[in-house]
Amino acid sequence: MELLSRILAALLLAYLVLLEPVLGVRLYRGFLRRLAVDAAARRRYYRMIIAWEWSWMAIVVLIMLPVPHSLAAIGLVNPNSIGWGLGTGILVGLLISTAAFSSNAQMQDWFRRMLSGVEALLPATRIERWLYAGVSVSAGVCEELVFRGFVRFYLQGFGVPILLIVLLSALIFGMAHWYQGWKGAAQTALLGAVLMALYVLSNSLVPCVVFHALVDLRILLIYRGPGGSGGTIVSGADKAS
Repeated sequence: MELLSRILAALLLAYLVLLEPVLGVRLYRGFLRRLAVDAAARRRYYRMIIAWEWSWMAIVVLIMLPVPHSLAAIGLVNPNSIGWGLGTGILVGLLISTAAFSSNAQMQDWFRRMLSGVEALLPATRIERWLYAGVSVSAGVCEELVFRGFVRFYLQGFGVPILLIVLLSALIFGMAHWYQGWKGAAQTALLGAVLMALYVLSNSLVPCVVFHALVDLRILLIYRGPGGSGGTIVSGADKAS
């Protein structure tokens, strides 16, 4: 079982580094083609994202089964005092920024321009908004356990210094979102570095999971589509990655 775990871990990291950026671009381009002729394409894309990310979780579970104290090894423990302090500060910051974006027309316009390159991912109906919420929660849980928990666990096993782990994990996370273009990938890499730093400082993935999910979910409250209708976007943490 330990041998299988090591093989799966090596394959998962190789997939994240080599295949996910290419596959993400192909899936997104295929989605755009289907969306042009099929109104249901966005719903299927969201469902695919959710299934894809939870399949990663199944692989991580298999990898961690033979590892002693596997939950702690992958970061599923209570945060330390620094983590609680950072988590509280982040939550307050998210609430304040969400209220500011939601009530300020100029900030709304800026936000709309920021999202202009990925309009196809904006949910246009109530069911799409519910599905996007599922995407957000899935990204918060699965991407943190894969891109932060697993990547740190695996690289530390080879003695990689923690600062280099932060940088490498951010690069891997950003490249997984290359389908958004280089700007989107760079922004996602920056978010990845912040999340890994939060993981290191708090010694727990729990604040990262909550922060990641809330960052994505809050867009449902911030963004208003054309004519003021509700809409949102799959952020750097929410794609078919």
